[in-house]
Amino acid sequence: MVIDNGQTGDLMLSFQPETAGDVTVKVTTDYRGENVVWSETLSIEQTLSQNLTGNVVIEGIRNHTIEGTTINATITIKNEGDQAFDDDITISFVEIDDDGYYGKEITEVRSLQLAVGEETKLNRTFPDLVEGQQYLLKIQYYSYFPEYNQVWNMWAASDYCWVGTTLVAYDLDIDMVVKNADSSNKVEGTTMMVDLSVTNNSENDYNDVIILSAYYDGGDGYLYYENGTRMNVMVPAHNTVTLNDVELSNLTVGRKYYIYTEYMSENDYKGGFNWTVYTLVEPPTAIRDVETGANEVIGIYTLDGQRIDTYRKGVNIVKMANGRTRKVVVK
Repeated sequence: MVIDNGQTGDLMLSFQPETAGDVTVKVTTDYRGENVVWSETLSIEQTLSQNLTGNVVIEGIRNHTIEGTTINATITIKNEGDQAFDDDITISFVEIDDDGYYGKEITEVRSLQLAVGEETKLNRTFPDLVEGQQYLLKIQYYSYFPEYNQVWNMWAASDYCWVGTTLVAYDLDIDMVVKNADSSNKVEGTTMMVDLSVTNNSENDYNDVIILSAYYDGGDGYLYYENGTRMNVMVPAHNTVTLNDVELSNLTVGRKYYIYTEYMSENDYKGGFNWTVYTLVEPPTAIRDVETGANEVIGIYTLDGQRIDTYRKGVNIVKMANGRTRKVVVK
């Protein structure tokens, strides 16, 4: 805090004592704490076992997004405790960065009195916000917990939103083909290779993420997510874009899978399943050599023409009794 010479300033203190009892608060003008300019001892009562509930309603919000840079919110708070509430609450409006951490914060502390079961509404406006920024609005209060002999900072209500984002509704049709599946929809190994055909039926170009995911049948009536991949895709309005060889890897042999695609519309995800069941199976590791008659194997060769007695790892050239040859891959 900086105060110019000859000027005065207001200082707001907010703290959370770990236990009930007497707490001494001091304000000093040096980092060693030696020059005390103000000191007061506060008594934290042990009877303030309080329980507030509530909710936050932000005007004009859709899919946690508002247009413009001003937020108008109605905050409802109800005293669900067994004694009257006569204490401070904190209303905080916090910036959230891309990693989910709190940034700049606007905080208001106000006194609130509520009888048991009483409810109140507070209206708040937050102007001049940053376009594209995510914010969290939260309401907090202190309550004493006798079983722990501690005072904790509790949340009564909260909500979050993005501001300044124009909500655009998109309508995409996404066709999915698993190209390495056989005619019975079996896939050898642990990777599904998927071709996607994305058609944009909207009036606006789509330039956002598309997510391809694999869900397996748990056998209990539920589908469970196992793995997925995200792609940033540009699809012009009323056009189709093809995405080839999209991998769904690290899957599990023996499971039955459904594939699912999602895209962004009005700042939320829309999606759908391809309800074809794909079963992952073990790839063949050798060829059965129980063959007779015209299909009898009469010779096995390497790629450079060397005759060998048995199959080797890699590509083997197999000569049949009927004069045909074929390649056998051993992994």
